Amino acid sequence: MRKDKKYKILIILFSMLVVIFVVANVTTYAITKKNLFNYFFSREGKELDGIWTRLQKDGEQSVVIDDYTITLEEYLYDGATYNGHAIFSVRKEGKDMREEMVEENVVYGINSVFGENGRFLFDVNGSMTSENIYKKEKDVMYVYYKFDISDVWGFNNNILIYDYKTHGNDWKKEENAMYEFILKDNVGTEMYEINNDGVKSHMYVSPFAIKIINFNLVDNIESLELVFEDDSKEIIVDKNEIKIDKYYGKSSQNGIYAYYILFEEELDIENIKEVNLNGSHLKRLSDTERGKVEMNYNKIYEEK
Repeated sequence: MRKDKKYKILIILFSMLVVIFVVANVTTYAITKKNLFNYFFSREGKELDGIWTRLQKDGEQSVVIDDYTITLEEYLYDGATYNGHAIFSVRKEGKDMREEMVEENVVYGINSVFGENGRFLFDVNGSMTSENIYKKEKDVMYVYYKFDISDVWGFNNNILIYDYKTHGNDWKKEENAMYEFILKDNVGTEMYEINNDGVKSHMYVSPFAIKIINFNLVDNIESLELVFEDDSKEIIVDKNEIKIDKYYGKSSQNGIYAYYILFEEELDIENIKEVNLNGSHLKRLSDTERGKVEMNYNKIYEEK
């Protein structure tokens, strides 16, 4: 009898340890960057490595709509190129979130909606592309939201949550958004000045991309290279050809032109010693100088 009793106690203890282990691992999805990433993506990819090691926790921006609680858990936002990655948690009081309705590729031009009768939508104004991935647990549904803004200038750094149930046919108007999740540039970018015979334009360099903005067309990028502190170089453009990943494109808006070059892998911009365009060394602007330049672009944008 004693042996049987000891055996039962051991079984109970072992079962408790298993339960604790499972609960702990599920919880890590919400608190650990690496596990939260693996929760969405089982594969590894070079293009994603830099993103998921840089995701920063938020958890403070949250909205309650009826019995739904929607919280921005983590995000990465590149303020130079207007690209972002965000992870939201969605909870509903007394609801098993594994039963939550999700509609993807909705026919009326919306990427995807969720909630009862497809009532909720994440959106950023001017989005060129966006993507939603949903993962459901009993008590929480996570939403991975990726966006790429087509605006050349003037994006106000926010993700909006809309509610069809509240606003009906007018639900996608910006002024009808139920909440505004404010993003900060948590990638880190540098700005450089391009002086072409007295005509100035500006270049953002982020770990993921380069963006050149100007009031005039720029068609003479013959060479562009980054030189690092250890004197190693990264050739971006050579003889008018993009040498690193792809030329994302160029566009214009309110008299401002933008040119994008996306990197194949994340670059360590903190160790950039100099940026050379067409053989000329570019001036790196201080935060104060950059602020004045951006105020000027904002002024021109708003006037037009």
